[in-house]
Amino acid sequence: MRTHPCTKWLSDERKNGPLSPDDLTWAEETWVKSAVEAGWNAWGLVLPADVSAQMDVRRYAKLHRSRGVVVITLLMPEAARAWLSTR
Repeated sequence: MRTHPCTKWLSDERKNGPLSPDDLTWAEETWVKSAVEAGWNAWGLVLPADVSAQMDVRRYAKLHRSRGVVVITLLMPEAARAWLSTR
């Protein structure tokens, strides 16, 4: 994100399962801070089908919101892409 400036991100998580505890810890302690410092401020997040994975993603989205990223959770990537284009 620093090398190729990025302020918006579209994540399609539909086929992903729950995150491992190690991945969640790394994301919360390292990645989020670095990405926000690099200028990231909008995230279109397509929810996974797996309910337990949705809980992880919603928790992760809440963390991002607390750090100033505007996050929207949707069911289809087209809707997330359209939302990001207005940001």
